[in-house]
Amino acid sequence: MVPVWLLLMFVACGLLTLVLSWVAKLLFPKFRSGEFKPGPHRSDLPASGREIKTIELPLVGGPAITLAIIATGIGAGLFFKLSSEQWTLLLIGLGATFGFMVVGFIDDWCKVHANEGISERAKFAGVLFVSMAAALFYYLLTQHGREPYSPYLDILRPIFDLPFTWLIFLMLMTGLIGSVTSISVDFSDGLDGLAGGLVFSAALAFAIIITSLLNPKHPAGIVLEILALLCAGSVLGYLPLNWPSSWAARRGSARRRAKIIMGDSGALGLGGILAMVAILSRNEILLLMIGGVFVLEGLSALISAKVMTRFFRKNLQVLRFTS
Repeated sequence: MVPVWLLLMFVACGLLTLVLSWVAKLLFPKFRSGEFKPGPHRSDLPASGREIKTIELPLVGGPAITLAIIATGIGAGLFFKLSSEQWTLLLIGLGATFGFMVVGFIDDWCKVHANEGISERAKFAGVLFVSMAAALFYYLLTQHGREPYSPYLDILRPIFDLPFTWLIFLMLMTGLIGSVTSISVDFSDGLDGLAGGLVFSAALAFAIIITSLLNPKHPAGIVLEILALLCAGSVLGYLPLNWPSSWAARRGSARRRAKIIMGDSGALGLGGILAMVAILSRNEILLLMIGGVFVLEGLSALISAKVMTRFFRKNLQVLRFTS
């Protein structure tokens, strides 16, 4: 009967997200980004080289998603009568998700009230801190977290015999994976329904794989299934209010189906919970395959912003004025 109750939890999380998103839209309709990102546009487009200011929507999806995940997760823990170790693992995952959301919410708040978000360095430092803090609690509060595992144990066994080396390695690994995954999901949140659809498929794939790979008697098994299904269910409840539409709708020349967006708070939170599921289930390499599109999106944005623009800006400007 457990799979049936997990399915009901998945549906409940989706419904709660839908309700909270709709209520947040009604209560905070003016919580919209005032950020303006200027840039050149092709002269053969209708804008004729003028800057295009997109029609922004309320940034309420992220907090609604996170609240639904936490509320449903605690309810699931009570219903399934988790042990103390399982509760610890669940609260670490939920706490990390909340921490990632807070970093994104600060960025969203600055965009709304100061017309400019926090710096990229500050955002990265925030998600890195949350990731490493989650790893520290995982190590200190669970027996499972103090045990090195393959493939790292096979390669670095002599090093892990030294005091605190596994803790340092775990914090660095979790910090890297958590920050890169969350920021990569944030990069992919550029079109209505894009990040939500990608996260839904990745989280659902994780839930299915964890169910088949982990021993049913493993204490972390049901907790990781809960976290993965909460992630997928919350996104499913969010998508009806963030349905994809044509790019022209963002400029006001066509009907836009989306009513809200998740903002950085939602993107960082969802990326963070995906990373936590991968690390707590010891399937970091699997995250690279399932979430490969996030990694590619992040690398593409990084190369475009930090490499192509910096080293080829002059040539790009010359080509622009000679055309």
